[in-house]
Amino acid sequence: MRGEVFALEGRRWFVMGGARSHDIEGGILEPDDPRRKERERRLRRHYLSYRVNHESWWAQELPDEAEYANARANLDRCGWQVDEIVTHCAPTGVQRQLSDLYGPDALTDFLEEVRGRCRFHHWFFGHYHDNRSLPGGFTLLYEQIVPLGRGEGGSR
Repeated sequence: MRGEVFALEGRRWFVMGGARSHDIEGGILEPDDPRRKERERRLRRHYLSYRVNHESWWAQELPDEAEYANARANLDRCGWQVDEIVTHCAPTGVQRQLSDLYGPDALTDFLEEVRGRCRFHHWFFGHYHDNRSLPGGFTLLYEQIVPLGRGEGGSR
């Protein structure tokens, strides 16, 4: 779900899916490319990760302007105040705390706007293949399972 606010278990949740692929330094291959197998062998030989359009990568991985507008309208309706936030990637500032490998993009910058404007108790996100609690009420989840809505710290 992208940009929706809903009630669950007596709490108000904001959710925003999507993330830019970080593991495509070898590029995006087309499934019907007659040289696809040859290109895949070359990329693997050089240890370059890649994706295949419509198989392991989709152009819609990042929200479009209508989805950002929907998110802002939904947050406007609740006065930019929710209990919990669940996103796939993190706001730009939080992402920087994780690593310099991840550059900002339209989605992480939008999430940074949400971080600055929205009052929330806790923010859960994934995408970065780690399990970690971060200051300010942020929890990065990968293989860890936690009861949502009961995150530690971070009331804002």
